[in-house]
Amino acid sequence: MKVIKSQLFLYGRALRAVRNLLRSSVHMVTAELHEALVKGKIARCYGPHLKEKPEIIQALQSTSFAEEPVRISFIASVRSLGNPDHRLIRFLDSVLAHAADIRQLEVLLGIDSDDDIDYYLSLQQRYGIKLRLRIFVAPVRYGYEGLHLYDKFLIPFMSKNSRMMCDCSDDVVVVLKGFDTELLAIDALYPDNLYFIHTHLNDRGCYIGDESKEYLRLLFIIQSHHPYSFVPAISKGVIDLAEQALQTLPLEQRKNWSPVANAWITDCYADVLSNLVKAEGLDRIHAIASMQRSEYDIYLPYQVKRDANKLSASDRAFLTMVGTETQEHLKLLASLIAKSAKPAVNEIPQTREQAGAA
Repeated sequence: MKVIKSQLFLYGRALRAVRNLLRSSVHMVTAELHEALVKGKIARCYGPHLKEKPEIIQALQSTSFAEEPVRISFIASVRSLGNPDHRLIRFLDSVLAHAADIRQLEVLLGIDSDDDIDYYLSLQQRYGIKLRLRIFVAPVRYGYEGLHLYDKFLIPFMSKNSRMMCDCSDDVVVVLKGFDTELLAIDALYPDNLYFIHTHLNDRGCYIGDESKEYLRLLFIIQSHHPYSFVPAISKGVIDLAEQALQTLPLEQRKNWSPVANAWITDCYADVLSNLVKAEGLDRIHAIASMQRSEYDIYLPYQVKRDANKLSASDRAFLTMVGTETQEHLKLLASLIAKSAKPAVNEIPQTREQAGAA
């Protein structure tokens, strides 16, 4: 019986792998066809680059909203052309379907001037009446390994009332009904607005113990693609202190940083920073199962391509994170966060009103 169960398990995994491969292939073909059609339209009507369409760029960036009680900011860099893993509509629909009070939320997107800007304008027209959606064209194309720099570009556009940033991607969906109430209930615990929220649950603590003490093991499992805090929520207070800490770095070094990361794996940085803060004696780590990643991944050439040293983009980002200069700066920031903390309140509020909802 055990042998049969083992074989069925292996067969099941093989079937899922085949299914994911077929799905990926369909997405790749569909994306390539879409890109060819859009580029053909651009060549016929607008010239070689979408940056020659200033009226649409202006329409995207000039969108204004009445002052609303925004408390949660989703921030993401997205790309439609050349990216078959683009699933932004799925994400936006999930936000609308699961929010308790949509007025508390905003979604800030950073796009490139050579992307399908007509598409993003249509999204803004479709979702802008339901959701505070703002789309900004980045001054340069930062690319895959510069994803954290899109965060740096977008953070200044966050609502002044926002309490946290959910560093997002378009291959995730919201799965928790009333997720905004749950997130704001955690925020209400901390008058100093200093905390980190993992948006999915993992059991790594069961096999490595306290990550803030078993730090090398934490770094190992992150590099080994074990559970880490993808799409984390980082409080605005942490971002503000991170920007303050960056002023201690030389200007040239500072250019490579978003507030909490100097490589594209910003979710891993948030995970690591939260545990460095805990090692300083301040445990502000929460976990709430509110987000899920796509059930299948599409790996693009620039993600897996290796350089002359046989390192992938992920390898290079990880080496940057564990480098001496980066680690020293993260420890400095962790110490600053711990020293800035104030006493927390005792209970998580149970109502939307207590959690800060309008």
